[in-house]
Amino acid sequence: CTPDNSIEVLKKVIDKYPNRKCNTCIINNETNLGIAGVRNILLDKAKGNFFLFVDSDDYIDHDMIEKMYESIIAEKADIAVCDFIIEWQNVNKIFYQNINANKTKAINSLLRMDTMPGLPNKLIRLSLIKDNNLLFHKDMNVGEDYMLMPKLFYYASKVIKVEKTFYHYIQTNSSSYTKNFSIENIKSIIYALDELTRFFESKQDYNLYKYSILQGKLRKKIEIIFNF
Repeated sequence: CTPDNSIEVLKKVIDKYPNRKCNTCIINNETNLGIAGVRNILLDKAKGNFFLFVDSDDYIDHDMIEKMYESIIAEKADIAVCDFIIEWQNVNKIFYQNINANKTKAINSLLRMDTMPGLPNKLIRLSLIKDNNLLFHKDMNVGEDYMLMPKLFYYASKVIKVEKTFYHYIQTNSSSYTKNFSIENIKSIIYALDELTRFFESKQDYNLYKYSILQGKLRKKIEIIFNF
């Protein structure tokens, strides 16, 4: 539901690559559904075996999909993660992702937020969503990926790390959701943390994760206090 000419821009870009038109689908919603609602629609419409989200502010290296797909197939994995670079106006910094071959350690790293819990630097098997009835919470615009990603790791048979920095995370947009700590956004973060707690409490191996969940909660509280 873009208010500008984004749809026209998309169509012009696709016209430059006619051989890719059959692989491309533009969805123009009648109303603004927010990030989570749109992502649910995209996952429902997806026809491939894997998905990867790229935020509209950001960009990726031209061979990111190819290299991550090759790795995930070769390793017979469900999720592949790469490093990412955060780009400010005058400074860039690479964030190396702590993805351990041991899945339990990888999940704990996500819950503690030692590993970035967002979606964009991850190639994910679509069946993890479909088979486990996972969706984004449609009313959340902040924390929706943190609420989902540990669940995806939990259900994955194998998670791998691709030792490349493919994703460019742009920090110059002051109006992005992650830059605005409104009361509603804080409520969304609290809901995400509570939902993750409920999810892991329902599992027999909850003891493996409960301290990392507490560390993640503490880290978020500190972040909120500093941002205010």
